Amino acid sequence: MARRCILHVGLPKTGSTALQASLHRAAPDLLARHGIGYATAFENHSVIGEITGRSSDTSLAVRRRLRHRIWDDDAFRNYMQDSFAAQFDRSGAAVEVISGEGLGQGYTGPEVARLAEFLGRWFDDIQVCAYVRPPLEHFNSHAQQVLKRGMTFDAIRAEVAAFMADEIPPEDRCVVARPMEGLTPYLEAFGAVTLRDARRAALTGGDVVADFCVTFLGQPAAALGVESLSVNESVNATAARMLDAVNRQVPASIDGYPNPLRARGLLGQLRALPGPARFIMPGIDWAGLRAATRPQVDWMAEVSGGAVDFTDEPLPEAGPDTGADPDLDQIARLLNDALLEAQVVKARMRIQAASYRIEASDTPLPDAAEVIRRSAPFLSDSREKLRAARTLLQGGYSEDAEILCNEIANSAPEAAERGAALDLLHKVHKRFAIAAKS
Repeated sequence: MARRCILHVGLPKTGSTALQASLHRAAPDLLARHGIGYATAFENHSVIGEITGRSSDTSLAVRRRLRHRIWDDDAFRNYMQDSFAAQFDRSGAAVEVISGEGLGQGYTGPEVARLAEFLGRWFDDIQVCAYVRPPLEHFNSHAQQVLKRGMTFDAIRAEVAAFMADEIPPEDRCVVARPMEGLTPYLEAFGAVTLRDARRAALTGGDVVADFCVTFLGQPAAALGVESLSVNESVNATAARMLDAVNRQVPASIDGYPNPLRARGLLGQLRALPGPARFIMPGIDWAGLRAATRPQVDWMAEVSGGAVDFTDEPLPEAGPDTGADPDLDQIARLLNDALLEAQVVKARMRIQAASYRIEASDTPLPDAAEVIRRSAPFLSDSREKLRAARTLLQGGYSEDAEILCNEIANSAPEAAERGAALDLLHKVHKRFAIAAKS
């Protein structure tokens, strides 16, 4: 049986993560019902790049998880090669999809040729594809992405300046998209690369997942049972300025590892900040950047046979508020929400520890019951408060359970939760009546 491979080279900010998450979730059904394989050991297949001799960021993350079993570089490379070989042998799929969002950054011609030779052992037809965006639009989106990863506005602007001065080698990462450098090795090794316009208006179904299923798998996503998942949500202009300030004060990582002094839930709080929706990277010479990226535009048009043409991309226009700094009200809200979240986590941990003590003890522990009763009001979810009240009641601490049930019955936002609290309160009162009779 002739087998076909679709090799998706995921460029940054073109929907690659959403595509991989969607295909990974649907993988068992895709194989069983449609004969389409997607290696489930890894959601992002960038680790297949190990076969070329180059390690990606994804590969390094995987290696940290496997460090207890694989230390040697060659041993890890062999491990990855064997993993994918086993997947291709086991699936026997007529169509195998490989999608790696790190595969389009820094690989040389000889490295991609090694990948082509490896895949050629299983597949008679290998189609390489990539989604691309207009350079300025792409840069603005990617700037926000690297900002979320810890870069500052100053560092981003410095990298743009280096790109415009042609000082960044082709094999190095760059915040400005360089599809020509990233995809030319695939064009040379495989003979062709199919480019697709990643702008929403140009995509079949309005998103990359739907477009990929129709264009490369030949069926609508719904028919294949593939659900389009949303990932990598953006932040608004106000939140981006706040994030730049935090990145300058508390770096997101130190020597490639998460900074323990950096709040983990910060990005979620920033996403909730009100402000102008449109983020425009400040301090950029947009006209100069458009001129510097023109060779990329011409290359994409040539490779796609004119199907992808970004020649007339307009310069970004900043709105009236996109340059405004966050005001004190916004900062106050962010600070309060962050402290509130920390307060909830602390209360949850205290309740969990006290509950374990109560469940494991054969003797009364009034101090543990007091910890639960005092901590439960700090929880934001009434269902968690109800669980705490049940723990108190089951442990024999009826008075503490009564106090907590009354609080839930009077403050829970949902009628069902208030009703559950009243039902539990009724059980508490029955306990009181039994105790009074005895």
